[in-house]
Amino acid sequence: MLKYLGILVCFIVIYIYYVLYPDEFPPFPTMRSLCDNTYAIMWWNKTSTESLLGRNAIKISAEFQLRSAIGTTIEFIKGIDNIVADTISGPHELFTPINENYSNFPYGYLAKQVSKEQKHLGSWRVFLPSAELL
Repeated sequence: MLKYLGILVCFIVIYIYYVLYPDEFPPFPTMRSLCDNTYAIMWWNKTSTESLLGRNAIKISAEFQLRSAIGTTIEFIKGIDNIVADTISGPHELFTPINENYSNFPYGYLAKQVSKEQKHLGSWRVFLPSAELL
């Protein structure tokens, strides 16, 4: 469920950015997601689950997708190859020694740590949202 919600939050952020700055997108924008969780992929593509919590999350996703001009594709990536997502979701491992209390650090500091490890992320606008969005 957490991975599905991560995809949904990314979609909502991109949707809001598209509404605010449509000229910065190509004519037919598409959000491409890579995910190592087959249930999250199934929920996104087939929009069905037995889980009540999952069905409610799918309803939110469906509402945003119906209103959006942004297409989506989601592809499976092996967990061992999912280095970027692991770096973003576990910035505490970038500290020497590992710091389990990374929630006490400001977001900008954590983003800088992740950007040092994954240099290409520094240019991603969605990865580095403005302080107002946080």
